[in-house]
Amino acid sequence: MARIDELNAQGEDATERNVSLRAGTGPDQIRKMKTKGQRPAAGKLEAIAKVLGVNYTWLSTGIGEKEINQRTDANGRESTTALVKSSIVFVLDELGPKKFDLPNDFLASMITTVMGRLQSEPKPTLTDLSKEIASMANVYSEYAAAPAKDLKQRLEQDPDWQAGGRFDKEN
Repeated sequence: MARIDELNAQGEDATERNVSLRAGTGPDQIRKMKTKGQRPAAGKLEAIAKVLGVNYTWLSTGIGEKEINQRTDANGRESTTALVKSSIVFVLDELGPKKFDLPNDFLASMITTVMGRLQSEPKPTLTDLSKEIASMANVYSEYAAAPAKDLKQRLEQDPDWQAGGRFDKEN
């Protein structure tokens, strides 16, 4: 994790093990996240984020501050991807980590969906995008407890989900 390297450069004792222990998540939590790709519960991620001095969504999505702040592409045009990612980070932070523990594939789906919306006419406003992101997170949260097979059936029958074109019927 780059943030651990930054803390060490500032003279702090920030090994993966030390940060995990200071966060109260057990000595190997960060190592497990990196090597096994395990996604810890929201509370553990929130504790690690606090020790590292970063926000929960940044840590849980892997969307870095550099990406969020890079608003232009190589040609000097506004970077749509950076705008979308920063919008998602902002909205999910506003909704709060306790309510949403979204898996990375769902976050990737959110980014793809919002990117698609930005290609449509008329162009959605940032407020529209924020509402759509919040809606997707709420839909996920509402159906998260359902078994996967039931989830797909329920989403296929959800008119709001279909109206927004947010469900890939081939999956």
